[in-house]
This record gives sequence, structure tokens and C-alpha cells, in this order.
Amino acid sequence: MGFARRMRTTNKPEIPDQAVKEAKLLFQHQIATFVEDDKIPESLIINIDQTPLKYAPVSSNTLTKKGTKHVPITGGAFKESITGTFSITYWGKFLPMQLIYKGKTARSFPRVNFPPSFSLSAKVSHSSNTQESLKLLDEIIIPYIEKEREDLNLEMNQPALLIIDVFSSQTTKPVIDKMTENNIKLVKVPANMTHIFQPLDLMVNGAAKAYMKKRFPEWYNRFIIDQLDSGKSVGSIDIPLKMSVLKPLHAHWIIDLYNYFTTSEEKDIIANGW
Repeated sequence: MGFARRMRTTNKPEIPDQAVKEAKLLFQHQIATFVEDDKIPESLIINIDQTPLKYAPVSSNTLTKKGTKHVPITGGAFKESITGTFSITYWGKFLPMQLIYKGKTARSFPRVNFPPSFSLSAKVSHSSNTQESLKLLDEIIIPYIEKEREDLNLEMNQPALLIIDVFSSQTTKPVIDKMTENNIKLVKVPANMTHIFQPLDLMVNGAAKAYMKKRFPEWYNRFIIDQLDSGKSVGSIDIPLKMSVLKPLHAHWIIDLYNYFTTSEEKDIIANGW
């Protein structure tokens, strides 16, 4: 009938090849100029990016009886998430995460012992803003840069390079001023081209989401197996998709994800992004 299996399309605008080539030349030239002129070491070239981390990340595929017209995905309607900010260096280091939870106070955080180097916030919309961008600099980026300068016996005013997208909250005047005060040079990923030029977008974010998407069904399957082993029938099993259950589980998965990316083997994923 003229049909073929297809992947879902995205709403990213189509970009002419010539525009991509020109943007690439300018983008790389800006980076190279800062690195060469300021003698910036690989460990002080940093890329940051924000990504949503769903509490119940699921695949769009499942198994159901033949002939079924309506195919729901367990957890598919559960859209709650937090905002995570990843930071990587050209040298291959994965820095501590910034996590923004939905809420007004620290009571919104899961009762989990996160690594002390993490930066946690509670926002009504769990989205970033100027305040959160400044907090990211103060609690993660600048402490890392200062320690790296010290470890490498560099001058404390040795420039670092931050590569970010053009997300508005990351480029406000207070944020730019904070970078300037700490001698952090800035290069912006070309607008609408993060999926082409953003190192985190190219490899790490996808690997992180795949990792999280794997952990949810592992827990889900384990829960079902335990219930069956206890004598329950399949029809009587009720999966507890409640925030009180998912939030601490999700937090442990994030910590495991951080440990996953800080092993020497996973430096290859970061390197491939660059």
C-alpha cells in the first residue's frame, strides 16, 4: 500500500549544508584562537549542557497481544522529570552534576546521600535561570577551574574556556560578568545547531538517557518478579509509580550514572563527543 517503517521525525529546522560549513569554521576558529592565544590546557576546556532526566524513562516499544488496537506503555504517561546540567572537559573528565528539582525548598529533594560535590536546587518549574547559572559557576565550574590551576601549577589567572549553547539564562549579564571576573573565556555553540556541534549533545546526553532508560525497566521487571515469587497473580500486581517511590530510586540511578561516567572506560564516550 506504499507504506514503509519510519523513525519519528523531529521538529529541528533543516539547515543548508553551506550554513553548517560556515558555522563550523567560525566555531572552530573561535575555540582554536582562545586555546592558542591563552595557552589553555585540555583540562580547562569545558562544555556544559542541560538535559531533562525523567523519573520513568521508557521506550516507545512494548509487547502486547496480537490484534490489540490501543497499546499503552506503562510509565509512558508519567512525564515528571528534573533538570540536570552535565559538564565535561576536553581532557575527558565528567564534572559533578547540577540537579534542579521541582519544588520550593530543600524538602523537595529525595532523601539520598548525593556526592557532596553535587549542586542541588529546588525551583517551582525545575528549569534553569540566571540564578541557577550563577550557582553552577560558583559551586561546580569555578571550584574545578581553581583546583585544576593549582594542580597544574598554573597562574591563578590562567584563562579557561567554557563552551555553551545560546540558552538565554546562561548568557545574561550577571553570568557573563561572573565568567569575566574568573577569567573564563566563552564560545557559544551556533544557534539551532547544538545537535551538530555540542559535544555533550552528540554523545554524552544520549548515552546518559540510554543508561537511565535501562535502569527503570530493570527495577520494574525486578518488582514484578518479586511479586510473582511471593505468590501474586499477574493481574493483581500494582506497580507503585508514585513520587515517594520513584524519586529516591531515580536519585540512586543518577548517582550510578555519575559513577559510570567517571570511570576511565567511559572517557571514550566523552572523547567521541569532542
